[in-house]
Amino acid sequence: MYDYFPTVLSAADHSRLQRMMRGMIGSRSPLAALVRHKLGTATVVPNANARADLVSSGRKVRYRIGRVRSDERVLVWAPADETDEVSLSLLTPDGLALLGLAVGRYISFKTDDHRTQTFLVQNVGDRHRTRSPQVASGNASRPNLTAFPSRSPTDSARETAFETAITS
Repeated sequence: MYDYFPTVLSAADHSRLQRMMRGMIGSRSPLAALVRHKLGTATVVPNANARADLVSSGRKVRYRIGRVRSDERVLVWAPADETDEVSLSLLTPDGLALLGLAVGRYISFKTDDHRTQTFLVQNVGDRHRTRSPQVASGNASRPNLTAFPSRSPTDSARETAFETAITS
């Protein structure tokens, strides 16, 4: 089951997903289903034309997980590292679910343990090009990311729509 908004992928991210899918042909895992969904619904845009509020690799994103909590991570194509509190791997269902969404958009998807997870994109920051020495050495406790712009009245309306979607 997917509740989703259209997926918009940069050409680079679309190419990575295609390569990923080639290695998952025949798989029935939730991750493979999510990759198929992303590729099947994607609008591909040139890298230079990707919107500033579009979740793509290398961007920092603040997102809400159901009604429970929010998190802030940089999306990367590197394998998941449970000790890394800055990055979120696009090779995991959580990272992949966010890919291609814009601020105010949400997705609901099935997890490996058959739960339904819902994420709302709250904000997308600039590309994150370099890592601080603390992050590179694994000594950072929380992301030291540039502040996101302040909230607008539209943000409250999006949150209300999200609440309605996850309770219905």
